[in-house]
Amino acid sequence: MTKPTFDMDAAIKALREGKDLSGKDGILTPLIKQLTEAAMRAEQEEHLTSEDKPNRKNGHTSKTIKSYTGSFELDTPRDRAGTLEPQITQKRQTQLTDELDAKWGNKYPMVIKSWGSKWPTLSAYFKYPEYVRKPIYTTNAVEAVHRQFRKLTKTKGGFANENSLLKLLYAGILKASERWTHPIQNWNLTLSQLANHFPERLEKYISL
Repeated sequence: MTKPTFDMDAAIKALREGKDLSGKDGILTPLIKQLTEAAMRAEQEEHLTSEDKPNRKNGHTSKTIKSYTGSFELDTPRDRAGTLEPQITQKRQTQLTDELDAKWGNKYPMVIKSWGSKWPTLSAYFKYPEYVRKPIYTTNAVEAVHRQFRKLTKTKGGFANENSLLKLLYAGILKASERWTHPIQNWNLTLSQLANHFPERLEKYISL
């Protein structure tokens, strides 16, 4: 029987439509199920070929597994002799723990819990291509402006009022902007993606 494969095209289409990555009907849940079952089948094959006594496959059992992407039914392979001890998901295990949880869960439980509960929001940026994602997580440009501000203010003992500070920072921005001459990398591609995801918002500022 042909094993079902993860439909990447359908997943990309679902991402563009704004569907959730996690949850029972999440985009990633079928992929996690498929990869886990494939790894367990490979684990079974290795076990059967390494055993000295005769043994063979004996169907599978199904159990509900909880993962950070959502719950799914996992088909766990069985062997006739009952000597297979799966390690990917062990017997009676009903929850998948990812490497992040396994490594840092005990030391930073609140951080991992917060990460897991907010994963649908945090992972939303994966629907954008790499050249759009990079400006989202890169803060180099902002940090450069902050350095410019610190240079202007660290030698000043104080300011007469808030307005005098704002005037100095404004002058600093004008000076810093003289160096902003490099074109934005992949800007045309980025603009087309932003126009696709946020057409009404973008039209207010840029003529498309």
